[in-house]
Amino acid sequence: MGRLSPLLVLLALPLASCWNLTPQREQDLPYRTGTLERYADGTLENAKLVEPTQIEGYPCRGWISFHPNGRIEACDLARDTEVSGHLLPEGTRLFLGPDGTLHDVFLGRDTVLEGLPCNGGGKIMAGFYPDGRLRYAFLARDTEIQGVPCEASVLTEVRFHPDGQLAGCKLSRAFELDGVPLRRGQVIELDRDGHLERRD
Repeated sequence: MGRLSPLLVLLALPLASCWNLTPQREQDLPYRTGTLERYADGTLENAKLVEPTQIEGYPCRGWISFHPNGRIEACDLARDTEVSGHLLPEGTRLFLGPDGTLHDVFLGRDTVLEGLPCNGGGKIMAGFYPDGRLRYAFLARDTEIQGVPCEASVLTEVRFHPDGQLAGCKLSRAFELDGVPLRRGQVIELDRDGHLERRD
């Protein structure tokens, strides 16, 4: 067998440096040896799981992050899972507070949340109040919400007050509210009683 070209060897070096060739140590499980990053006090901050693992009741996979108090800060769901009353799809990245409450997610795919078709995949987010109610989301298709025609968009979210009342959206068609004619594409804000508070 012929010798490898020096050029091929040089090209392979950057690739090899990306691979984790460190032997797995038993004491690092369930995390991949060589991926553990720690806070100054030694508490685990980030690491990569060797395989899907149940942590704090969540089926996590891939990279996982922790708050300084040791609670999960972020992880990817290894399977469809109910979290704070919502069925979230596999691949969803959870962002949790230091007290364990769900704050935000990157949805793994388009998902129905509180009856609304929410955009997922990539870095499309949805957010929640501490009690689990939907705080904001990006619609997967135009949807009428509480009588207001809201537009699907990856740039403008629909927002809700803590009691679930619509707080704002971008209009999918011309519409009149409180006697005010509004045009398609306008972004509006509503008060807690559903009245027009602001428009762009």
